[in-house]
Amino acid sequence: MSIVLNSSLRTITFDGLVIYNQDSRSDTASWTTVILSQVTSVVVEQVTFRVWYESTKDIEALHLDQVEEILGRQPFRALRKVLFELYGKRLYDGTREDAHNDGMQEITRRMKRLNGLGMLAFC
Repeated sequence: MSIVLNSSLRTITFDGLVIYNQDSRSDTASWTTVILSQVTSVVVEQVTFRVWYESTKDIEALHLDQVEEILGRQPFRALRKVLFELYGKRLYDGTREDAHNDGMQEITRRMKRLNGLGMLAFC
């Protein structure tokens, strides 16, 4: 799949990123970096990742170092927000944020540059 000809994209959403029991050697979600590297639209303002995971180890499968590097390229100069919607097989009492605090911390740790720019968001 190529999105090269879509030159007026404002938002990109990756839905259904199910990464249970994965790690950095997994290519389960590596297609996201392929898609992002094809973006030619210079008006992308938001990229959203809807992620289903079980442990912070699973987050390695997102290859966030590559994602952050790609999002720092020229086509993404209008980028304002990188949103992570976190879901998973977790039993908890309290808020969804409580259940996914470790995931938010892991993503923040792995995406230091975007976090420093105030672009990371979670819901």
